[in-house]
Amino acid sequence: MTDRWPLVQYLASADRKARVVFSFNQDTFEVATTKTYPTANGWDFGTPELDGPVDAAGRSWGGRVLRFPLVIHGPSFRTQQVLSEVARHVLRPGILMYRMSPTSEPVFYRTFVGSPGSLDMSRVYTDPKRNATWFVDVQIPVAPFAEGERITTTLPLLRNDPHLGGCTVQLPAPLGDVAAPLTVSLRSASGLLGARRLLLHMAASTPERAAAPAWWDPTALIQGEVGWDGPVTADPSWPGSGYRTTQLNPLQRPNGRWQFIGGGAPTRGQVKPGRYQVFGRMGPADATGYFDVANDTNLRTRRLRVGPGDPTWAGLGDVSWPAGVDDANLTPADKVAGYDASVYAWRGLGSARLGGMLALPTGGPGIRSTSSLLLQANAAVTGPQQLVIDGEAETVLIRDGDGSAMGVPNQEIPRGQFPVLTPGSINQLTLLLQVAAAGIGDSAAEETEVQYSYRPRYLWLPSTALDPGAS
Repeated sequence: MTDRWPLVQYLASADRKARVVFSFNQDTFEVATTKTYPTANGWDFGTPELDGPVDAAGRSWGGRVLRFPLVIHGPSFRTQQVLSEVARHVLRPGILMYRMSPTSEPVFYRTFVGSPGSLDMSRVYTDPKRNATWFVDVQIPVAPFAEGERITTTLPLLRNDPHLGGCTVQLPAPLGDVAAPLTVSLRSASGLLGARRLLLHMAASTPERAAAPAWWDPTALIQGEVGWDGPVTADPSWPGSGYRTTQLNPLQRPNGRWQFIGGGAPTRGQVKPGRYQVFGRMGPADATGYFDVANDTNLRTRRLRVGPGDPTWAGLGDVSWPAGVDDANLTPADKVAGYDASVYAWRGLGSARLGGMLALPTGGPGIRSTSSLLLQANAAVTGPQQLVIDGEAETVLIRDGDGSAMGVPNQEIPRGQFPVLTPGSINQLTLLLQVAAAGIGDSAAEETEVQYSYRPRYLWLPSTALDPGAS
């Protein structure tokens, strides 16, 4: 450890315990004594700028330049060797750690290749003993944000039951200034994911909006036109009160209309003006039953084929409440328009089971960011498996249950947006275990182990990095 602060080092990874690639704080260099250290004063951490016009959508952050004074003192030939080594590392991409004092927390900068002018070596002084003192202005291009050390949180078991609020969890308030990529690890509490197709949804909203999903139990849904007047049947695999059953007719289409909302209040949660991604709980009641699902709002049709009795979540597309209103015209009005979803029988015999409906917020007043990511478990892993969604690298890793062996991910998925965590917002995570895939269903009683991690991102520096001893 150095006796001069701040401590500035290139590390192999963004962790204070990682291997040191190069240190700007050097007290000795081989036999000859050489002092190398950044000064405490004269630092310029730079400021990133948003690219594009101020009123443009989808603007991105540009980089910044980190500048600091470096002193190199020692025998002339040794100081020149140190200068050469400094230059080599400044002109390479890497991870730079800055730590102000022994009691402050480190921050990390992802560095880029510098230009030949990154080192200003115009000030050098040599004494009669041929000792040289260099005052070097180091300039390093870095990523827009300083990053803190990784924070990892294990959540309570997430139950596959929106009726009890189990599909969704509100995450603890994150640190940082700007949204940070999220890494999420999923493992079935029962040990098996099989070939399931999962949906991970994130929504960040203002505290006033608190964008939790809305859930309608089958008893809260308006019944449709043909064959939907049967009683609700209770089943532990189905959230809430269960499902209704209807016969499919291959000679008639549309076979019936399943009116989801029609203006009725949800069983759990609230519907506020905005955009939503809608899912219905459904499945065939026997082996011959398979049917298409269409959303009357956008006429998007989806084929649903699962095993007899296996329930699944069927994506019904996107909808806006009030209907037909875009973001620019949405108001905080409480009343919202109705929503219909139609079920068509294209071919086959049998009966269909229809349960409740879930609406996930995707936009509107008070919604700061949302993401939906569809990902596929690996059927080749016959035992327990773990899915790791890496938001920073935008990849999905599939591991065996003990986390040691890598599985082979489906090349067509993941599809959608990788999750981020937004400071100063209410962050809600929702997980659906099975979304309209063939061959396997899920149960409302299933539970999933969820762990997530992120690195806080800062525009400047956190108080823990600036103030020694701060917590």
